[in-house]
Parts: sequence; C-alpha cells; structure tokens
Amino acid sequence: MDLKKELGSRIRFLREARKLTQEKLAERANLSVTFIGTAERGKNIPSVKTCQKIAKVLNVPVYELFMFEEQTEQDKRIEQFTIRVKGEKSRRKIDLILEIGEVILKS
Repeated sequence: MDLKKELGSRIRFLREARKLTQEKLAERANLSVTFIGTAERGKNIPSVKTCQKIAKVLNVPVYELFMFEEQTEQDKRIEQFTIRVKGEKSRRKIDLILEIGEVILKS
C-alpha cells in the first residue's frame, strides 16, 4: 500500500463527493491549490495538522481520511450520496429525499 497515493485518492473522493473544487478546498483550509493537487496525486503527504484542516472543511473526522478499504462502484456511489445528503442544510429537501427513497425501496 502506498500511503501517499491512498490518502490522496481518499481526499479527492471526499472533496468531489461534496462538489468542491481543489481551489475551494484550498481556500477553506487555508492551503495552496498546488499543495492540494500534489497531495491528491500522492506526491506529498499532509501533516497531521493539515489533515485536521482538510477534514474540517470536508466535515469528516480525521480518521475518515484514512479509510482505504476497497469499495465497489455501488458502495462508492452510496457513500457519495450519503455525504451529499449529510451536507444538505434544508430540512425540507432531506425529508423529500427520504420520502422518495422510501417509495423506491417499497417498489
């Protein structure tokens, strides 16, 4: 396992699941875009303090950056969806998503 590449891929996955650009992540974490790009490509590895900044922006605990288990494409899509729903602020939208999900699962 190449820790730098795995961590970089995980950061990219979580960032994209939140529909954030590298620029937005860098801005919100007070890091350079170049650093985010090289980290996501596995060319460097963030310090613990930097991982804390990134995790805070991504709204995940730091340990979640290091969850490298193999996932099927279906598992990845479910995780992306879950991340987006958790990030939704509108109670009305969340209720609607849940209602639609219930209807689909009953059919």
